Amino acid sequence: MSNLMHPTVKQYFSAVLLCTLTVIVFLVQQNAELKQLVKETLGLSVRLQAADDSFYNDRVQLVFEKYCIGCHDDNKAKGHLRLDSFRQTSFGGKSGDILAGGENSLLLQRMLLPAENRLAMPPYGRDRQTADELEVLKQWLVQGASGQLTADSFPHAPAKVRDIRFTQIDWHAIELARAPLAPAVKVLQQKYPTCLHYAARTSDELIVSGLILREKFNDQVIADFAAVADGITTLDLRHTAISDSAMEVIAKMENLANVNLVGTAITPASLDKLARLPLLENLVIDKHLITLEQVELLTAGGVKVVVVEKSS
Repeated sequence: MSNLMHPTVKQYFSAVLLCTLTVIVFLVQQNAELKQLVKETLGLSVRLQAADDSFYNDRVQLVFEKYCIGCHDDNKAKGHLRLDSFRQTSFGGKSGDILAGGENSLLLQRMLLPAENRLAMPPYGRDRQTADELEVLKQWLVQGASGQLTADSFPHAPAKVRDIRFTQIDWHAIELARAPLAPAVKVLQQKYPTCLHYAARTSDELIVSGLILREKFNDQVIADFAAVADGITTLDLRHTAISDSAMEVIAKMENLANVNLVGTAITPASLDKLARLPLLENLVIDKHLITLEQVELLTAGGVKVVVVEKSS
């Protein structure tokens, strides 16, 4: 009678184990991601992922990235739904499977709702999918939302359109970057209007060129540009009248990346100063103006040296 009233330790732990397993099985059945992971771990299923050349990767994911992952990725997962990969999309969200049903799927239904509807995807105020993008999703869903089918299986899908977006230019940031040298740049551009300009409208990098002045661009002129030495990244001194004296100024242009000294009066004796420039990338120079040892030294330092046999 006592044994019937009081279960043994073995019976107790067996009951606890059975309850635990029941809870685990229930949780696995309720969680699509966990269920898939268990199946893969036990070798009952291959890993759930899209093929590299799949229609999903080529066309469908682009639509999700453009309109959906702002609310449905690993950082946010609104409604427990993630659309940042084929695997996560397949698991659905709080509303269940969003892919089943083809053109009647929950995913497409939500995307076709009026923009002002609180369930619309994307939500009100965001850009909406184009008719072609919706057609791409519809065809993919109708064919089973596959991660393996390639574009060949969708011959009637709308043509792929290249999405070109222009980055918003922060003019204020550019102005701030140019500000330290702006007064000196203005003075020099007035004095040498053909010699100094910015690398681009959106850049604070300066280019100095003596191509127009040629023989009038001498050591005294290059000395004037010492005021903006920190901003100069390109120095085109082809066929100017600069000599070794100019190298004292050039050696202080620590952001200098590109130099052309073809047709100048520079001698090998002053070129060693170039090797000290930390950001120098390219040097174009006449063969007789540089020694083989200097070429090797600069090359070893990561500088591309172009030696011109005969300049004109």
